[in-house]
Amino acid sequence: MNYKEAKSLAELMDKSITCYDLIEDKHERIIAIQHFDGSYLEFHSACYRELEGDEWFVVFTEHHGFHVYPKGDVQWVKKWVANKENLYYNKDDA
Repeated sequence: MNYKEAKSLAELMDKSITCYDLIEDKHERIIAIQHFDGSYLEFHSACYRELEGDEWFVVFTEHHGFHVYPKGDVQWVKKWVANKENLYYNKDDA
């Protein structure tokens, strides 16, 4: 799947995301992403979904739309409400 296909699939998925997908235990869920180049993103009121094919993932947000990332460009993804939890860690990082 290329980026355009991944983005189209994420756009379809975005239509089914509700506010209940963005919270956990009545608290806002935070998704953080660390890229290999050092850039760091943190989305509040967000959720993480892997796309079919296991090469891409998407972060859906309450106020900032959705963002599609290739797994090979990302060092890790974490979520937390009260405690951080690893969702993805690139094992190819040597």
